[in-house]
Amino acid sequence: LSFGDCMRQKKKLINILSSLRDSASVVNVEVDAVVRASSSRIYNEAYQLDEIKRNQACSSIDNDADPVVVAVIDTGVDKNHPDLSGAFYRDSSGRVIGANFLGKGTKGAPDDNWQDQNGHGTHVSGIIAGTGTTDPGVASCANVKVMPIKALGAKGTGVSIEINRAIQWAGENGADIINLSLGHLNSVSQVPAKFESSLFSHLKDKGVLVFAAAGNDGI
Repeated sequence: LSFGDCMRQKKKLINILSSLRDSASVVNVEVDAVVRASSSRIYNEAYQLDEIKRNQACSSIDNDADPVVVAVIDTGVDKNHPDLSGAFYRDSSGRVIGANFLGKGTKGAPDDNWQDQNGHGTHVSGIIAGTGTTDPGVASCANVKVMPIKALGAKGTGVSIEINRAIQWAGENGADIINLSLGHLNSVSQVPAKFESSLFSHLKDKGVLVFAAAGNDGI
């Protein structure tokens, strides 16, 4: 039962509870508590946010600026995740601009089946642009939109040619930033230090930033 404004007035609320308890047909009565999940402890342990000076960066953000589009090339993103439903990059008709390159090899056309079957891409997208709190994302504070691109499968693995095709597609379809939270599973032959990839040179010329993981295992 809800008693409107009386719920906020302690004295009136106690009177209502007493009246209900005095009724022979009532076994017991109690007030619903307002429960709030605490994030302060988690935030205090997230030392990396201080390392990247996240709060200082947020204080300089113009909230009316155009959205920053981040292509997350990963295992896909959960289309139905409540903290991400408003975070996707969309066209004028409301369609999410995303792609699936998994299993497409060198020539197969991408499709729009970028649903996450692993969870990693959703996790990464949540860090970038999740809206579970009053501030968007864990690290971001600007108007950030996620471009979901699937190039890794349910086991979290994929092949470099499909990843490279995904990177190229992202650069040509409006991404300002491309995120690659992935790394090789096995050691590969060393690439010469001065080797330049035409793909990344092209992205640099377009003003697209690419962030790649250094490798959790040091490989």
